Order: sequence, then C-alpha cells, then structure tokens
Amino acid sequence: MDINVETVEKGKLLFGAKYKGSFHKDFSIGLLTVREGFEAQKEVAAVYGNDTRYSLLGLIAKRLKTLGTIPKKEITVDLLLDMKDLDLDIIIKKYQALDGRLETFRESFETPDGNGSGSS
Repeated sequence: MDINVETVEKGKLLFGAKYKGSFHKDFSIGLLTVREGFEAQKEVAAVYGNDTRYSLLGLIAKRLKTLGTIPKKEITVDLLLDMKDLDLDIIIKKYQALDGRLETFRESFETPDGNGSGSS
C-alpha cells in the first residue's frame, strides 16, 4: 500500500507580508518535527515570554516553508505581527486543511478496535 501523503499546503494571501519594500503573497505551510516545534517555542519564549499568542505565531512562522521570496530565516514572529489579520486567517485555514487531510489519512490505517495498526 502506498502511504505517501502530501504534507504541504499552498496558498495566496490577500495583502501579503511586507519585506524589503515588496509584498509577498504566495506561501506554503507544512509540518514540523517535534524538535522544530520545541525550538520554535523556546525561541519565542526568549523574546516574548510564555504568552501563548506569540507561541502560536512562532509555530506558524516555523511551519511556513515559503512566503514569496522571503528567506526562510526572515519568516519570524515580527514579520507575521505586521501582516493583516485576514492573511493570518488564510494561513491558519491552510494549516487546518493539511491537518484535516492527515487526520483522514491516519483514520484509514486504524483498525476497528482503534489500534492504528491497520491492514496493508
């Protein structure tokens, strides 16, 4: 059985993220490793404390694989803070769509007893 599933969602922002005088609208968002998630939270806590709103933005910044031609290391909480809230909503909805697709994929491998060991 082929267990390949797409782990990236792509989208386009309404307004875009401003970087070096240009607005960047095309984006892709994907999954993180557990380590990447912990590192993102640690980095955000060092600057903003343990505020969950900033932690969420830190995770989103890490999950963004691309945002126009902005270098990955420049996709930060500060960059996201200056975006329009409608654009942030678009990013979150794309991530939720990815999560929903993966949930459906996981369910296809679960056995009736909920083991998750499914048949091949």
